[in-house]
Amino acid sequence: MARLFCGPGAALEEVELIEDAVRGRHDQGGWSQANYQRSIDKDADDHLRRAAQVAFTELKDDLPAGILIGAPSELAGDFEGHLHPYLRDRLAGRLDVDVEHSSADDVSRAAAPRIEAAAREREDAALARLVEAFAGGHGRAASGLPEVLAAVHQQSVETLLVEAGLAAPGARCPTCGWLGADEAAQCPADGSATERVDDIVEAAVERALTQAADIRVLRDRAELASHGRIAAVLRF
Repeated sequence: MARLFCGPGAALEEVELIEDAVRGRHDQGGWSQANYQRSIDKDADDHLRRAAQVAFTELKDDLPAGILIGAPSELAGDFEGHLHPYLRDRLAGRLDVDVEHSSADDVSRAAAPRIEAAAREREDAALARLVEAFAGGHGRAASGLPEVLAAVHQQSVETLLVEAGLAAPGARCPTCGWLGADEAAQCPADGSATERVDDIVEAAVERALTQAADIRVLRDRAELASHGRIAAVLRF
């Protein structure tokens, strides 16, 4: 049996149950025992391979930031070997759980500390890249809402870092899509009349997502507060 859970640490949901007939061992000796054991090993390997294929099918269109595997150690390595490289690159560790009998809550409790630690590592890496981009002095970073909005309009945002809960009013050009941190009546890009936007931060995040930008929503990070609670690493 294999089970696939998806979601944040506190709200994992079971999305797939993969069941295959994998025979158990017996004590008959000799040549027939060796053949039987090879057959069992093949059954187990086929099951792991199918579970890996199901995981890729379920996750390929929205790849997770990290993957945890709960399995006996002798199976976990074999399963990892069958994972598609896109998923293998996102392995974040292993869990000690009862695969057959654990509830979604049991898995959430076991996974939550690992998920939180992995999320913190990703935040640290993103903030380190921001520091590096500013230190390079080549204009590969934006700091504060006006600069970030300009970068979003130029479609140059590679990674957008925004503090959770940040919101601000602004303006949007219905013609070219320009986003402004103030409520300018006229678009500076093409002169069109603008429309008011209640939350320009949300609009910027949505626009950045359509540009395949990596979005990082951070909480209580002083490093980001010093940039006006929003910043970006740029592609160019």
